[in-house]
Amino acid sequence: APCGERWAELLLCADASLAKQIWIRMSNNACIATGFCGGPTDAAACAALTDSEAADELVRQLRRIYGCGDELRWVQCIKVDWGTDVWAGCGAYSSPAVGACGVWRELRKTGAKRLLLAGEAVHPRGSTVCSALESGEWAADMFLSRLGLECEAR
Repeated sequence: APCGERWAELLLCADASLAKQIWIRMSNNACIATGFCGGPTDAAACAALTDSEAADELVRQLRRIYGCGDELRWVQCIKVDWGTDVWAGCGAYSSPAVGACGVWRELRKTGAKRLLLAGEAVHPRGSTVCSALESGEWAADMFLSRLGLECEAR
């Protein structure tokens, strides 16, 4: 298959040079790849890289996995350190206890007229970066619709 024809949503990379987990999703014919560097060793290695260096390494990793060449490139990148991000505090990862998935998903409905909850915990699919992003888009769309506005195309 040509490079990128069939992207997996989640890649687990045991021998990765950078990201041990990569989440991929499509948006407006663009591929959004999110690499996760967890634990103190991986976080320190990622912190030592500039945004561009981290993006270059993530693209090299995807090229190796999918057998791609220079046609796979990054256009824009953002590197976030959850440990120093003021919005994430000391980290930001959630996972429901066994049997609690349905309860967490109900959070999205609770108080939906006044309080919009977003994040992987309230997405129907559960704990992935893509779920967190999609639930954020859902909350933004709901907020805008309540103001009588429409979201610009993504």
